[in-house]
Amino acid sequence: VSLLEPGMTEIDRLIESRKLADQFRANGIRLNDVLLRALEKNPNAEALVIVVDQFEELYTHNPDRDSTKIFIDQLLTVIPRSLQNQQKNMRLVVSCRADFIGYALAYRPFADALQEAERILVGPMNREELRQAIEKPAAKLGVGIADGLTERMLTDADVDRSIGNLPLVEFALTLLWDRQKKSTLTHAAYDEIGGVDHALALYAEQEYQQLPDDDKKRAQRLLLKLVRPGVGTGDTRRIARRADLPAEDWDLVPRLASDRLVGIGVDDPSGDETVEI
Repeated sequence: VSLLEPGMTEIDRLIESRKLADQFRANGIRLNDVLLRALEKNPNAEALVIVVDQFEELYTHNPDRDSTKIFIDQLLTVIPRSLQNQQKNMRLVVSCRADFIGYALAYRPFADALQEAERILVGPMNREELRQAIEKPAAKLGVGIADGLTERMLTDADVDRSIGNLPLVEFALTLLWDRQKKSTLTHAAYDEIGGVDHALALYAEQEYQQLPDDDKKRAQRLLLKLVRPGVGTGDTRRIARRADLPAEDWDLVPRLASDRLVGIGVDDPSGDETVEI
């Protein structure tokens, strides 16, 4: 919207953005038509990059399968050669967690488009990269980190041996940020949240204890159905369809999702809502 009407106020831009989103949702207008018009109105632009970050949330936060396809179909309108042959340099960049690539490939038009796409696989961070991920954003915003705290977090994250530790570090940093003292992340706050290893577990327990007693029993029943006990291996998460769960327990799912304890998705091809830890 800002590319089309750069002189708009922020409030007007929000209003028009919602109107534009409604048009996309209703297939009343195509994304590539809007982008071409934006390029026409910005002749000095060197490039136009469309970025869709956290593409997996299309599946974890959106139970409407039809709207998911509409969203992807709109993205696909910017890919045809007729658009790529424009004089301007235009690119579509999509980031998606590796464990959700299967969801994206399940929709054949999108899978076909991905065959010719440039793919970049991003592996886990090494120790120095994780150090920078902890320290640089804080420094940029003028927030200090107590001496030795970064080293504690790197050690607790077991960065040289563990896989999938980044979300735990991110979660711990989020809690630390809310507990900073005099614009500094402190050891005391880190101890309070339980460190990288236990921050999520303590948070989950606190959210659970806030539930009424009847809801606690239902939450236990629900969460147990989302775990597949391992035989000779560790336990793993289990994706459950709405039809697999007692109807009286499903109303807890949106609350647990808003507390970031479960994720909601859609089963393909049945279209049934799903939930997972």
